[in-house]
Formats: sequence, C-alpha cells, structure tokens
Amino acid sequence: MCSRFQAATLVASPSYPNSIAWSEENLIAVANGQLVTILNPESPSGPRGLVKIPTSKPFPIGVIKSEDAVSGCLLPTCLSRERESIRSISWSPLGMSANSGCLLAICTVEGHVKLYRPPFCDYSAEWIEVMDISEDLYYHLKKVNFKKRGIHSLNNSHVCVCCMVHTYFSLRFEY
Repeated sequence: MCSRFQAATLVASPSYPNSIAWSEENLIAVANGQLVTILNPESPSGPRGLVKIPTSKPFPIGVIKSEDAVSGCLLPTCLSRERESIRSISWSPLGMSANSGCLLAICTVEGHVKLYRPPFCDYSAEWIEVMDISEDLYYHLKKVNFKKRGIHSLNNSHVCVCCMVHTYFSLRFEY
C-alpha cells in the first residue's frame, strides 16, 4: 500500500523552534545549518529553492569577547562542531514580492535579519537577498544616538523577527 506522505531530503535537521515556516502561497521553508530549503508540497520530489546564509560579522552589541568565550560557563558552546547560522524564519503576507508572492525573513545567530525573494527565472533555485533590515535599523539607531535601556529578553525569536521587520518599516516610511 502506497503512503500518501512523501519524504524530502534535508541537509541537516532543524535545531531551533522557528526553523520551519509555511507561507500563504503554499511553500515550506526549513532552516537547517547554514541553508534554508524551500519546498513545495505539491511536488515533493525536490526543493523549490535554496537560501545560502554566509557568515557575517555580528553587531557590536552584546558580543562575547574571545577571552570570555573560553571561561568555564561558556566552554560547551565553543566546542560545537558545526555552527548553526539561522535562528528563525518567517514569511511575509502574499503580495509583498514582485511576483505577488511572499518574502522570506531570516534571522541569523549574528543578529542580522535579511529579506529574500524568489528568483525571477525558473532555472535558478537560489533566492535573492532583497535587503539586510538589521543594518539599516542599526545605522538609523546609531544616527539618532540610541541609548541602551532595560531591554527585556525575548525567548521567542520569531517575535524578534516580526518586531524588527515592523520597526524597520515604521521607521523607513515615517511621515
């Protein structure tokens, strides 16, 4: 008897709670390692797209110094073999992309939030970076002399991605 479920091969298993997201245009994004694999449930024979996340320099806010990284309490995190790069992913609503599709927001462990769009050409599987929202927001806050306040830690990184995207667009299109 044939199963109605079909398997898709991934490079690695997802490691964060918000590593899987389903879009309104019926695409599934799975973050694993330094890749986001975009699948189409209608044709599970292969990925519909890929997003490769290069390692980037973290922002100078809350960065752990290298001499502190080898202390007793932080040592287990330094011994990990492969560094996970993607912390959270989230889809935009329909109509945000040039082809009336969805954009993909990716939050990295370095603190960057980047927006990606699907390729225009069907022969290309790699999605294209639209912008790095976190860089624009960082330079804007630096320009207005933003001071540190008592910032509460958010355990849900999905909320962080949504808040950062909302903050960016409200600052960018302020009247």
